[in-house]
Amino acid sequence: PFRQLYIAEKTGRVWKHKGLMDGPFNKEGYHCGNGAYSVDGNRFYFTRCKKQSDNKIICAVYVSRLENGVWQEPESLGKEVNDPQYTTTQPSIAFDNKKKTDIVYFVSNRPKGRGGLDIWYTKYDSKTKEYITPMNAGSKINTAGDEYTPFYDSDLSTMYFSSDGWPGLGGLDI
Repeated sequence: PFRQLYIAEKTGRVWKHKGLMDGPFNKEGYHCGNGAYSVDGNRFYFTRCKKQSDNKIICAVYVSRLENGVWQEPESLGKEVNDPQYTTTQPSIAFDNKKKTDIVYFVSNRPKGRGGLDIWYTKYDSKTKEYITPMNAGSKINTAGDEYTPFYDSDLSTMYFSSDGWPGLGGLDI
């Protein structure tokens, strides 16, 4: 079965399944997931993954823009970000107040990382209308192990993530 994006609605303390997410996000033949809204709610970033001929699954990050109340057809963040040889997944969004642009954190196994899966980031360049060359989040976050599920809390200026490369209780500590 293929993974898809779904909606749940909370009424009081109870969550209720509402079905597939409306919009152009789910795509036949792809696993879709790991969604994150921009700070202003006008962009939705998510992952699409597809099994390659060698049975390796490669993921790419897409963005859909909300225009006049309608989600537009998703666009890839481009080959600079979504290198077709490596996986790019689990987007998380922060906002650069100085440049008034999204910062997209994501997980990838691309070269020049510190371990298997590292946390990377890119920014949208409004002049060129492209996402800049990704940068590794560095050794204060990434280890020789794997890092997953980045989440940037803008209010606290704090990155939360899971890692199996930092000492702790074991597994994927936060």
